[in-house]
Amino acid sequence: MRDNVIALFAFEKIDDEVKVHRESHYKLVDPSELTAEDLAAYRRRPWRAPR
Repeated sequence: MRDNVIALFAFEKIDDEVKVHRESHYKLVDPSELTAEDLAAYRRRPWRAPR
């Protein structure tokens, strides 16, 4: 993976198998690199908990 990028996985068990339900990638940045607009856009994102 590229520098400062992480991947988060959500897994689900179906019968006797564990499968990747969702994979998300995030870039880690220094807080000073974020603008007020970045934070506002982040707050508006539609977050959904895995089922």
